[in-house]
Amino acid sequence: GTVVRVEPYGAFVNILPGVDGMVHISQLADYRVDKVEDIANLGD
Repeated sequence: GTVVRVEPYGAFVNILPGVDGMVHISQLADYRVDKVEDIANLGD
């Protein structure tokens, strides 16, 4: 999906038209992520 919103606690991803899902910061990588923007940015 496409990242549509970034928050300090995770990223919101458009999964299907009209359906967004949230990926918690702890689920973005197999290692500790300090900032969501280190992994995910709008439009990714």
